[in-house]
Amino acid sequence: MGATTACKDRSSPGAWEDLVDTTGFGRMRINAGHFGGNHKDTSPGHTWSDEFVSVMGKAPHFYADVGNWDELAAGKPEVINKVIRLMGTDIGHGEQAAQRILFGTDWFMLSKETNWPGYADRIHQHLKTAGATGLELEHLMYRNVLDLYGLNKASPGKNRTRLVDYYAGKGLSPEWLALT
Repeated sequence: MGATTACKDRSSPGAWEDLVDTTGFGRMRINAGHFGGNHKDTSPGHTWSDEFVSVMGKAPHFYADVGNWDELAAGKPEVINKVIRLMGTDIGHGEQAAQRILFGTDWFMLSKETNWPGYADRIHQHLKTAGATGLELEHLMYRNVLDLYGLNKASPGKNRTRLVDYYAGKGLSPEWLALT
């Protein structure tokens, strides 16, 4: 929730909603980070994940990440079911929240976890077993982050163009971008 009340207030979904409602910020690309994990989102009265999904409906480039969510990786049914429900939420613009939820943008935090190399596989398997579709899992595990950072080949942004040009200028192969 935050080290202090002020920190919690500034990182809350309501604070992000105020920002995207401000003229000029609604098109900003935002990764709101932790989507529920270390905030004990399953505790009574804690609705940050639901509120973040609501903000997604107000801003076309607002994303959140489920990485480093211990209860999700542990396979707690109430958390898995919540994530599945939220992924299926219609956020407008012809999208579901599954197109805005990321995994792994805070990957470096996982180095402190026991058995961190299998962390992504556990998340993937728990959600798949609970009914997430192949396309939802593709969005979660890699497509959404490509969209967020403008790296998607189907709709390239300035970042993709800049990287391709950089690699070409250095005589390097941008082979990894072919995966997008």
